[in-house]
Amino acid sequence: MVTPLSAEDNPGIIEKSGHLVAVNTVFLKENGEKIEFKQLLNDTPLIILPVYYSCPNVCNFLMGSVASIINELGVRPIKDYRIISVSFDKNDTPLIAKDKKVNFL
Repeated sequence: MVTPLSAEDNPGIIEKSGHLVAVNTVFLKENGEKIEFKQLLNDTPLIILPVYYSCPNVCNFLMGSVASIINELGVRPIKDYRIISVSFDKNDTPLIAKDKKVNFL
């Protein structure tokens, strides 16, 4: 799980269809450690799941569906792909992510 950080710590939602994520965007990992987006990029495909952890249904359905499809493909985690979930809820904390055991990295 990673949570985006901003100077305001409350970025809201700003639609930027067609734009790329800046490689210097900083996130919080489930252990509270900061990580830049560029550190997550390498030659392995990266699947990003935008969720929030108090979501009652859709987010859990999304994560479960992706896990099910990945299992059907017969690919190997880390070697063939990586998945991260990115919370867009300002109230989600690294502790909540750790408790939910949603870390796919």
